[in-house]
Amino acid sequence: MALPASFVYSMPLMYNMHMVHERSSDAEPVDPALLRVLVALLDERQVTRAASRLGLTQPALSHALGRLRRRLGDPLFVRGPGGVVPTPRARALEASARQLLGDLAAFAASDDAPEPARLERTVILAMRDYGEIVLLPSLVGRLAKVAPGLRLATRTVVGAVEDELAAGRVDLAIGISAELGTRLRRRRLFVDRYVSLARRGHPALRRPLTVDAFAALGHVLVAPRGEPGGPVDDALAARGLRRAVVARVGSFLAGPVLVADSDLVITLPERMARVLASGLALEVFEPPVSLPSIPYHCGWHEAQQRDPVHRWLREQIVAAAASLS
Repeated sequence: MALPASFVYSMPLMYNMHMVHERSSDAEPVDPALLRVLVALLDERQVTRAASRLGLTQPALSHALGRLRRRLGDPLFVRGPGGVVPTPRARALEASARQLLGDLAAFAASDDAPEPARLERTVILAMRDYGEIVLLPSLVGRLAKVAPGLRLATRTVVGAVEDELAAGRVDLAIGISAELGTRLRRRRLFVDRYVSLARRGHPALRRPLTVDAFAALGHVLVAPRGEPGGPVDDALAARGLRRAVVARVGSFLAGPVLVADSDLVITLPERMARVLASGLALEVFEPPVSLPSIPYHCGWHEAQQRDPVHRWLREQIVAAAASLS
């Protein structure tokens, strides 16, 4: 019989040397409630939102963060534009904290947990080609071992993905924050960053590339909605520059193919860029402008929050994302 969740979340945790641990002399384990504070702040990057998510007052969350800082001997979060920024120590603890909390939640709900080997259904994921290339192989391999009766189908949703989830036409949505809207439950899977690609031997890469030289190159823009502009354009505009967009495509896959056979360049999320670079004889290089990071999330409708199979599937997606190198 499963123990009440209130008891489970008060249980001490045992950690190995790679997991979240206490730096004091007695090595007393960290309270799971403090780990929930850590994860909420890593997701939200803003104290008020994290407190609301956990059902805490802002002073209560700040007090819990103070306890966690003292226990781990690190500030964990520092002030940044519009919120807080995690320290390297906080980022290093993220995967272990998420796994531990996931294990506890699974234990608390063990009576309702599905039997993966008996699941027979098709799961529909709202996902663009970036997710299909970067995350889907890991997820398919994981599910093939534990739930061979599950079948995955992906859809590119045009319009409000929230409506597709509410109508049951899609089970889960996976993408960047802007693609998921504002009405969904969500969980961050990983954070990517932008890099640029050019064909091997591109003459522009024979010497360090200046911002002006980068802007002057011919660019391919990936625009799934067909609209101009993007992070590179914003970064260049802040410097009074404008790039020459020679081709605008709707697919992450089409762009690198164009680049491989021309002197054009393209800027993509790094995880995808490195998958494509070797097969297409492309060279990865750092764009000479500062570009924002790319948080990648899993989102679902509130109606699915407590469904045991859905909850189990979300954990499989989190685990597949955590396994990515």
